[in-house]
Amino acid sequence: MRLNRWMRLGFWLGLVASGGAWANFDTRPVDQFTIADGLSQDSAWAMTLDSQGFLWLGTEDGLNRFDGQDFRVFRRDDKGGNSVADNFVTALLADQDAIYVGTRAGTLQRLDLRTERFDSLPGAIAAQFQGNSVDELLLLGPGRILVGTKDRGLVSLTFQDGQFIETGRWVGPASGLPSNQVRTLHLTRSGQVWVGTSKGACRLQDLGPRCIQPDWPGLRQLAKSNVGAIITDAREQLWVAGVSEGVVRISRDGNRFDQFLPENSGLPSKLIEVMKLDSLGRVWVGTKSGVARFDEQCNCFIKPRALGRSPDEPRQLVLSMLEDASGGLWVGYFNLGLERIALDDNGIRHYQPSAYSSATMGADQVRAILPIGDNSYLLGTFGDGAYALDTDPDTGLIATLKPLLQLPDQDTARREVWTLALIDRKLYIGSNGGLHVLDLDTRAVNPIKIPGQRMVLRQLLHDPHHDVLWLGMEDGLCRLQLADGSARCLNADPNTPGHLSDRYVFSLHLDRQGRLWAGTWNGLDEVDPERMLARPVSAEETGIASALIFDIAESQSGQIWLGSADGLVRFTPGSAPEVYRERQGLSNGVIYGVEFDADDTLWLSSSRGLMRFDPRSKVITAYDQRDGLQSNQFFYGAHGKDDHGRLLFGGIKGLNRIDPNRVPRTLRPPKVFVTGVSVLGQTLRPGIRSDDLPVLDAPPNYLDVIRLGPEHNQLGIEFAAPDFDQPRLLNFEYQLSGFDPRWQQLGGRRFVSFTNLRAGDYELLVRARNRFGELSLSDARLKIQVAPPAYETWWFRTLMVLISAGLIWVVFAWRTRDLRQQRLHLEQEVIRRTDEVRAQNERLAAQQAELERANRELFQLSNRDPLTGAYNRRYIQERLARALASHGQLAIAIVDIDFFKRINDQYGHLAGDDCLRHVVACMSQVLADRAEFARWGGEEFLIGFEQLPGADVGTLLEQLRTTLAERPALADGKQVAMTISIGWCDGAGGQKYSLAEQIRRADTALYRAKEQGRNQVVASD
Repeated sequence: MRLNRWMRLGFWLGLVASGGAWANFDTRPVDQFTIADGLSQDSAWAMTLDSQGFLWLGTEDGLNRFDGQDFRVFRRDDKGGNSVADNFVTALLADQDAIYVGTRAGTLQRLDLRTERFDSLPGAIAAQFQGNSVDELLLLGPGRILVGTKDRGLVSLTFQDGQFIETGRWVGPASGLPSNQVRTLHLTRSGQVWVGTSKGACRLQDLGPRCIQPDWPGLRQLAKSNVGAIITDAREQLWVAGVSEGVVRISRDGNRFDQFLPENSGLPSKLIEVMKLDSLGRVWVGTKSGVARFDEQCNCFIKPRALGRSPDEPRQLVLSMLEDASGGLWVGYFNLGLERIALDDNGIRHYQPSAYSSATMGADQVRAILPIGDNSYLLGTFGDGAYALDTDPDTGLIATLKPLLQLPDQDTARREVWTLALIDRKLYIGSNGGLHVLDLDTRAVNPIKIPGQRMVLRQLLHDPHHDVLWLGMEDGLCRLQLADGSARCLNADPNTPGHLSDRYVFSLHLDRQGRLWAGTWNGLDEVDPERMLARPVSAEETGIASALIFDIAESQSGQIWLGSADGLVRFTPGSAPEVYRERQGLSNGVIYGVEFDADDTLWLSSSRGLMRFDPRSKVITAYDQRDGLQSNQFFYGAHGKDDHGRLLFGGIKGLNRIDPNRVPRTLRPPKVFVTGVSVLGQTLRPGIRSDDLPVLDAPPNYLDVIRLGPEHNQLGIEFAAPDFDQPRLLNFEYQLSGFDPRWQQLGGRRFVSFTNLRAGDYELLVRARNRFGELSLSDARLKIQVAPPAYETWWFRTLMVLISAGLIWVVFAWRTRDLRQQRLHLEQEVIRRTDEVRAQNERLAAQQAELERANRELFQLSNRDPLTGAYNRRYIQERLARALASHGQLAIAIVDIDFFKRINDQYGHLAGDDCLRHVVACMSQVLADRAEFARWGGEEFLIGFEQLPGADVGTLLEQLRTTLAERPALADGKQVAMTISIGWCDGAGGQKYSLAEQIRRADTALYRAKEQGRNQVVASD
């Protein structure tokens, strides 16, 4: 076959550009999983995703379910229980709430995820598979699958009414199969099934009786070839991988094809076990030498650079690949475990000088970054001098990386560059060896010295309006006049007027008003550029005391921000500062650098990665090495912004270039599932019965309710969110309805336990937030029913009442009979002697009762409100006046029903009366005997607290307000929601007020409560 002309041209251009080797492409750091992480065995032969998002893996030692952090392993039960039939799992296929499992031993089972029951093939069908590896499974529709075997051809099965039914079989030449060893199956969008065998490929149309081999040139190229993988791409081109023929791409009509081999396309190996089309339409191949992606620009295969092992390491046999819903490609290796590659370009690119050139490792420590043009940058490194970096505008990869100075190894001071400034084609380089200027045209290098100054540079700042270069050094601050080379310096000598707060100057900034700010080891200084006098900025203005100022930055709107060793500061001269630290959401409180994107959003570098801070919403998003950062450790002063608005940050392993518009700010909200239930420390499995433990009706992730007995006083619940994009950054929270209505924060912890739950019905709700703060759209829910002990059941209590009543009756009857005998002897004498006394007592009793009744009626009429039964105004005034005169410690509160007129208007005055009585009932319940209260007038009540501390008074009043807000009144047969406002005055403090003054102050506080929105408690000033 002849290669397409343009493909040849692309091949040679790519070869020349890469220096004779095929290029790699950058990805975010991968996640790796092996036996050490809980995987049952390090060969991942098969993968699939179930309907809930869990990842299932087939290994040589069992079936694994992975939730992003933990593996659950299913192995064969040698006792013959419900389990996987063989531990060597070779094929997996998800179908709604089921997983089909094929093994090397020739068994095929259907795992019902709702019951965790394994259904096996019936005997007649199983016998045909026995001892013959099930290598491929393909889903044709719900319950309909194709099964490819090692040497017994192809079988179609339907799972219906709990059993497998064979619906078709293709074996031998009569079926059209090139070989009975089926190696791969692929279903096209048009419904055709491609079958790859050990001796070529064929196509099943509508599952007809024969598998047809189209007479296509590309397929003729693969005749008798061992076909390991087949896919179709977005343009419906057919990709076929043969062991000795590499990859053949066949046009949709079959008339044209391209062949890709290691020697013409960068294909890592001819041995290909799997191909995958990702959601972005890109073709991936898994070979004996690792994974690669087809690149349409070069018409070649390129390998990811950021895999956990070197992309050029041999013996990386890929067995399986799968894309998850979070945008990651899973790669299963032979004996090397599992890896996940992030498919998306998240706008964060990493450049490591030592990986692209002969630069030493010292060049990776980027201390200074100076953008010059669209895609060119000057770098100051801490150990290898200064470099010029050019990136390719199309690929973003490093095009050239050249040292600017040829320095001897022993000149360590000049090789430790801290800061750079470019002025009129002259590059000023500040290092531990002083200040040097490099003429970029002549390449001449000259030192600049200032008499009396130890030239250890930390920061350079160019003022083009005054042709001045400011030098921040370890020994102070200098102003260098570029025209004549003259200099004036300012130090930290306390005997010098206008001295710096500290001699060590870390940062400099000239704001839009012409003010020069210097960040030192001991805080912030404002410097007069003309007079060279410094004014220390107080801690009240910066919000931080004596903190090292690493960076000073000004936004497009003119707002100044400080990056310090004690957090991020929004600094406005003359105004109160805003300080943000870890408790305000920063991932790290040491801020090395501050840059702004086009939206005036802040990007912060630290020793724990980068942060994106939106000053408007106060939302903080953290990014770390898993997002593609050079490392989590960055350097102060090492940051910049190029002409495209891309941000640059340097650290210990190179630098990052960030396109803020492409960095994701949202993720798929996590969905939480219950994954484990334990009682009394023992894990429960569905369907397993025990005399001491409850039985689960379904697996935990499908469980609706768990029923506990009174003896089950320890309950543990585990949960997970199968989100694979940095799942360890998920934060969980839960609520146990029926016990505590508040949401409890768990952070990254994925379990919760309860002890000694009282009898009753509860519901556990669990949700999660991803690293961008997005909350689960729905909660994981599990109802918990706790049965009461026998002594708390209704029938036990009824029995005890009956027994107690019987005993009382027996005792009463015996005692009654004894007393009756005694009374018979004394009755006559008692009757005689008591007749006269009885008559007299009856007269006295009648008089006394009449007097008491009259007194009660008089008291009620004079001291009680007839409508509500509460004390009236006169009574409470007299009572409080006596209390004030007696001990002087008195607190007074006035309660007013909010919008009481609206209640009367809407429900009627009878309902309003019911509401007043409801308020009195609630006040009686809450206040009990700790206070006296009375109806003061209309819908107002007055409460008096005698000798009660102010804190307790406030607590009782808040409890009263909350009780009435949560407990509607039953008024005229209707529930009426109502709230109250309370104003109160504490006369038990240092101030002594008269009773009238206290009532006036409480009334004023009440009006403040109403003005502030009602339904609240307000204390007087």
